[in-house]
Amino acid sequence: MVDYSPDIAQEIILRVSEGEVITNICKDEHIPNHRDVYRWMRENANFATEYERARVLRADARFERLEGYKTQLVSGKITSDVARVLIDVEKWQAGKESPRYSDKQTIDMNIKDDTDALNRARARLAVVKTPGND
Repeated sequence: MVDYSPDIAQEIILRVSEGEVITNICKDEHIPNHRDVYRWMRENANFATEYERARVLRADARFERLEGYKTQLVSGKITSDVARVLIDVEKWQAGKESPRYSDKQTIDMNIKDDTDALNRARARLAVVKTPGND
């Protein structure tokens, strides 16, 4: 078990924001294993928050790589099948890390219970429907 290190934590955050994943970062000799890094997140709210921000930035990095795949395809360095797989993977992962890149749309409907307004509307409707108000 490795104690939390602010310097290593910052390196991890930077590398994640540039597109790397924890499992690959933790292969470096000077970086703790992924279990220790995840424990740091559980025990250090600031590190966990910074990691979540880095994941959103990583989604941006993934999106930016799409242009590179297009260039490689046009230049003949990769086939259309390879490009399609790379693009699909990057899009899927970016969509999971940031709602901005997700195909799924969410609608936040903040509905509050306003019983007084409902009763006023019912009263107005009752007046309109009263016989003799034609």
